[in-house]
Amino acid sequence: MMLDKALFRRKVSEVQDYVKEIYRELHQCPEFSFEEKETAEVIKRELDRMGVEHRDNIGGYGVLAVLKCKDPESRCIALRADMDALPIEEETGLPFSSKRKGVMHACGHDSHMATLLGMVTIGRFIADGAMNIIPDKVYLAGTIRTMDEKWREEAKEAVRKIAEETAAAYGCKCEMKKLNG
Repeated sequence: MMLDKALFRRKVSEVQDYVKEIYRELHQCPEFSFEEKETAEVIKRELDRMGVEHRDNIGGYGVLAVLKCKDPESRCIALRADMDALPIEEETGLPFSSKRKGVMHACGHDSHMATLLGMVTIGRFIADGAMNIIPDKVYLAGTIRTMDEKWREEAKEAVRKIAEETAAAYGCKCEMKKLNG
């Protein structure tokens, strides 16, 4: 079945308004790393509203959403957004400025989360709730760069925990290997 382009465009237009609204809500309640409790609650509320399956408390306050696909042979993709804010006093004067003294989403994570929720809305519209595909093996690769030694070990541990808990949520195991280079 072909996707109705006009209907899809109308849906995207609706989602643009939603993304703007949720962005402003998230921008007002920034939280530091490993303290994103209220942020996670907003994300979970929105996923519940959309009827999207999700798991929470992944590596702390992380939220894992699962959009189910129609085709059981299709590939699984992962999209992610950071949730934390920076220790900066907001002085923009915007009507949706941070309500927390000394904490601000100056890094764009609020827009990343809002955009990802918009993508979930569009994905939900397209997927129409059919079967989910879980890969037998998940390979995670990449580089983590941190600002100082204190956070380096915490970041490595957080990545390990998120990967293990995400794999365990689907009955899989995760193996982490350190690569030189």
